[in-house]
Amino acid sequence: MQGDPIFPYLFTIAMKPLTGMLDKTAGDKILPFHPQCREIGLTHLAFADDLIIFSEGSGRALSRIRSILDDFYTLFDLQCNPDKCEVFFGGQAKQFKHIAIQVSGFKEGHLPVRYLGLPLISGKLSSMECSVLVDKLTSMIRS
Repeated sequence: MQGDPIFPYLFTIAMKPLTGMLDKTAGDKILPFHPQCREIGLTHLAFADDLIIFSEGSGRALSRIRSILDDFYTLFDLQCNPDKCEVFFGGQAKQFKHIAIQVSGFKEGHLPVRYLGLPLISGKLSSMECSVLVDKLTSMIRS
């Protein structure tokens, strides 16, 4: 299924209930926003077959995300592949990281994160940082 041109559309449809659950719990103040995402109300990014969830780095947030994922898995009989999942930390203590990795079942990712060739940062990207994506798009247009 993955690799099929229709797969990104099916993924988007399948993720709609999950992303709705994330948005609702954040809107109800049950899932704390990541500090850099609070102002714009960002809980996640979903594209093609990738999902990135943003939240505050706390035990409460982690438990809530785990609960949302478990509910989603149960409702739709789906499961993520833990080998393809990572959890990222910014300034948390080693003990919290260890617990978060155990609770989530995901491996620890390392910053900076690159997605579609671009670094995911909280500030503006420079033209140099965007050059990789611009070059890829230019190449695709020319071919």
